[in-house]
Amino acid sequence: MPGKNKLEVFPTLLTIVLLLMLSGCGETKHGEVRDVGVEGSSIIRLPSREDYAKIPLNDAIRKQKATREFAGGGISLEALSALLWASSGLKQDSGNGDITGATRNTPSAGAIYPFTIYLVLRGAVFRYSPVGHYLKRIRAHISGSDIARAACDQEAVSDANCVFVLSADFGKTEAKYKERAERYVYMEAGFIAQNVVLEASSLDLGSVVIGAFDDNAVRDILGIAANERPVCLIAVGKRRSSGSSQR
Repeated sequence: MPGKNKLEVFPTLLTIVLLLMLSGCGETKHGEVRDVGVEGSSIIRLPSREDYAKIPLNDAIRKQKATREFAGGGISLEALSALLWASSGLKQDSGNGDITGATRNTPSAGAIYPFTIYLVLRGAVFRYSPVGHYLKRIRAHISGSDIARAACDQEAVSDANCVFVLSADFGKTEAKYKERAERYVYMEAGFIAQNVVLEASSLDLGSVVIGAFDDNAVRDILGIAANERPVCLIAVGKRRSSGSSQR
């Protein structure tokens, strides 16, 4: 009978739906990022950037501190998305790689954008792609402790939930601005770092900008090209209940 067939089909459909929900369709979902450097996809698709900030800009400025002691645990994809978008994300992403003019969230002399943002996260090194807004794993089995050894063994680097590495190809800016290029690149590093630490503050995360490190050692650990030079590190993570130092 027709009624009986419907009753028989319903449990089968329910089972399929539950299996799909449990499987997660094989993609990285929102939530804390765990051990992505050892297992899982080499690509992390970040959530669409929304207004994750919890507090107004003025409050984020007042609240911002250089944090050198971090709590353990992971960091959410939503937070990573917001931090990376703030660092050098696109105001508008056409998705076809055709980027001209001042399209990113930080100023750049001549809209050249010589910086690449690398992220040391949960056992791997990732490169951020503003076009498409995703992370690509470029090296596995690398931790914050590895970077810390190249940064005068600073515990803030080894204990952070993630470490941003701002690396610049000075040649790109030098091609247009000659001897003034170095000045412009360092200015841009400051713009990016400020965006990251303020975004971290708005997300109730701690951060500290690190300038003391061995350039060549950091380059070797990350496996980046010889034409790039690491300019600064930014350690980011959940604050411990005590141990923060005010800038």
